[in-house]
Amino acid sequence: DEVHMLTTEAFNALLKTLEEPPPHVVFILATTEYHKIPATILSRCQQYSFKLIPYPLILDRLREIAKAEGIQISTAALEQVVFSSGGSMRDAMSALDQVIAFSGDSVRDEDVATLLGLVEPKILSQTIRAIASNDVATLLKIVADLVEVGHDLNNFCRRLSGQFRNLMVLKAGIADPALLGIPESLLPDLREQAELFSREDLLRLFDAFQKIESGLRYATQVRFQLEMGLIELAHLAKLKPIEDLIA
Repeated sequence: DEVHMLTTEAFNALLKTLEEPPPHVVFILATTEYHKIPATILSRCQQYSFKLIPYPLILDRLREIAKAEGIQISTAALEQVVFSSGGSMRDAMSALDQVIAFSGDSVRDEDVATLLGLVEPKILSQTIRAIASNDVATLLKIVADLVEVGHDLNNFCRRLSGQFRNLMVLKAGIADPALLGIPESLLPDLREQAELFSREDLLRLFDAFQKIESGLRYATQVRFQLEMGLIELAHLAKLKPIEDLIA
């Protein structure tokens, strides 16, 4: 595993064995950094590229496992487990195992979000709607609630950045849940959120949010930086395009 971490000398030592392997041995070299493997090694190996597994397939598999094990868990909770996997069946099953170990035979939705450190979709939805309506009080309460339960604010920012991206993809006329990287059940609400903005709004908000997210890395008070950033986004959402003003 992670064979790219071998040194050049180690690869050279392995070369002869790869050319004439013992009859009872099969070498499997796994890596996420293909470009670091020497050409001399690549030329002596069969090469297979593994792709991420579509979310619906992972969800179906987790449903089968939960049913076979007698675990009571909602589709919404399973969808959160699938989202945390990033398209890896192994990671999804490992996350489900953690959830079952924590909750037992009956899994609550909130337990999944807490255990896996996820930001629930409804919180992202509330944030987007508050930005659209310039509801500063709700934005500040969302941040306060996240801090109170011990959520990583940087993780929240990553999820919110992904939410803006998904809204823009929807605006472009693409509604494939696999491309969006979300469960299909979240699609109707995401469409409603997208209708709150124009394409220009979303591009402007995404650009502004990237700057806010970059600033968090150097902020001494991450909470304050995030609060001010969200307030700025709420004001940006109300700006009129120059074309409309000229007209």
